[in-house]
Amino acid sequence: MRFGDEWGGGDSVVVVRPEEFAGIDRACVMFLEVVESVSLLAGQISSQMHWGLGGGDGRLISGPALVGRFRETAEAVAAAMETHRRIVGDIREAHRLARDRLVAVDEEWALRLADAEAALGTRDPFAVGAR
Repeated sequence: MRFGDEWGGGDSVVVVRPEEFAGIDRACVMFLEVVESVSLLAGQISSQMHWGLGGGDGRLISGPALVGRFRETAEAVAAAMETHRRIVGDIREAHRLARDRLVAVDEEWALRLADAEAALGTRDPFAVGAR
């Protein structure tokens, strides 16, 4: 499918290939899988009770300070992952809207997209209701 500035006299054209378009959502799912893994690790680090660094020994200053930094960093990473999750969700929503509109206006393109999506597989653990 081609979109261009045919009426404005310009020469800009955007080509939307179904195979590449189908890959966008798959890449988002793969990124969300990484975000989920990092979030789980950050949660484990943040909630770990015993570090073996003297965190419970009042005579040691550096142990509790180091453990506190680990926890703060893990919480910051978890917050960053949540931001990534929201951004990717927004990208996926925009992608779905564009997909629906493109499919509605071009039957041949829609068939090629369906083939491309089937070839990639559409396993989506992050779809609404999948969890």
